[in-house]
Amino acid sequence: MKKIICVTLIGIQFANAMNLAVLRKNSELYSVEKATASSEEVKLQIQSLRKKLFSSSGNYSSLQDLAKIKTDVKSDNAMNLLSFSSLIKGELKLTADRISSMEKYQAPVLITSTASVEKLRIDKRNYESEVCNVDMNRTAEGLSIKLLTMAIDSKNKANEINSQSMDLGNKLLEVIRKAPTFQGKDLTHLFGDLKKVEIFDGIIRELHFSRADLTVEISLPMLITLRTGMDNYYLKALNCLLDYFKEQEFLFQKKLDFMGNSPNSVVNFMLEYDKIAKASQGQSINKEDLKEKLNSLDIPELTYNKRIKKFYEGKKFSSLSEEKSFLSLRLDRIRGFIGYLESKVKNSEKVHQRISKMTKEQQNYLIDLFIQLQGENIMSSIDKEVIINELKSNKTTIDKNSLNVTFAYQTLISDQIASLSQFLDNEKNQESLTLKDRNILMQIKANN
Repeated sequence: MKKIICVTLIGIQFANAMNLAVLRKNSELYSVEKATASSEEVKLQIQSLRKKLFSSSGNYSSLQDLAKIKTDVKSDNAMNLLSFSSLIKGELKLTADRISSMEKYQAPVLITSTASVEKLRIDKRNYESEVCNVDMNRTAEGLSIKLLTMAIDSKNKANEINSQSMDLGNKLLEVIRKAPTFQGKDLTHLFGDLKKVEIFDGIIRELHFSRADLTVEISLPMLITLRTGMDNYYLKALNCLLDYFKEQEFLFQKKLDFMGNSPNSVVNFMLEYDKIAKASQGQSINKEDLKEKLNSLDIPELTYNKRIKKFYEGKKFSSLSEEKSFLSLRLDRIRGFIGYLESKVKNSEKVHQRISKMTKEQQNYLIDLFIQLQGENIMSSIDKEVIINELKSNKTTIDKNSLNVTFAYQTLISDQIASLSQFLDNEKNQESLTLKDRNILMQIKANN
């Protein structure tokens, strides 16, 4: 059964995606007017964003070099449109937003004078995990499937580099070297040597650099989350995801061990709880007080039962065998990807430390580079409506798996571009207010 699942998953995950610029030429989906309006909407969106990126410095003329590079793209070498980074940013967006809001608006973790630094770190991590688990319970099933597929792919994927993609990569390096420098050093000093160019559907999607045994995969989603300050929250959400599956693995294995000792009956971990509740019958005691008292008792079985219930993700079982099947399947999946996920978390933290050294101007330059590489392959409101209608229909105009992959990736790109645009507006407004405050203070100082 497990082998069948893995094969099926890979078939779904690696469905061919579609270039939106090409999709708009499909007359069964788009009228001429719709296709034109969609392209115009994207062009205006790109123009507006580029203007915001370079409002204080003007456009970088060197990026005009990309026109020739884009026309030279002739073949694809990427196995999968959704890289690990893209998958995580798509799946953990809501969780990252929750953690961001929690830090900004909720009461912080209580700090006492006797608390150690390590305890504070653990308390903060647990606090964040409680926030994360709201989403993990909802998405863990689908994420466990996707992570297993990517873990299998990482073992089987041939890391071949064709000469065509590296030729394009070398041309792109010349453009990257024209980015603003920091302390006289260009971006290649920070990233290292170009090792791979990921091309998908005629679009240069990622550039992989390597230095000191660390590979940095530069992509548009990665650059935008860095520029908007959300990268740190995605890292926290990623750590929450790892914690969730590691604890689930531990608890599910323990539950299976208990079930093995009592194969003919469901183990009742609420036994001690029920004994205390019955002993309290006849006494004049408030039900809420009783509940609070029971929940505060340090009973191993009771504590375990409360912990494991959080990881059942709302599932109910009609039999012991059904419950065992769920536990065993999830354990098999977790053990198939947990090493891969741990490695990705560690790598993501190291990459964050390195790319955070880029200046704001360098980030803007690279974002502009990747936006231009995307060209019109960005989803407009018209594209979104057309794709959703097609996915809902019973027609077989276009392969639904391919369209689903396209929609997932393009939704991520569209959401992030919208977030970046709003962030740049807020940043400009804040800079304007700061300038006004500075001028007022200088005027007051001059008058005195």
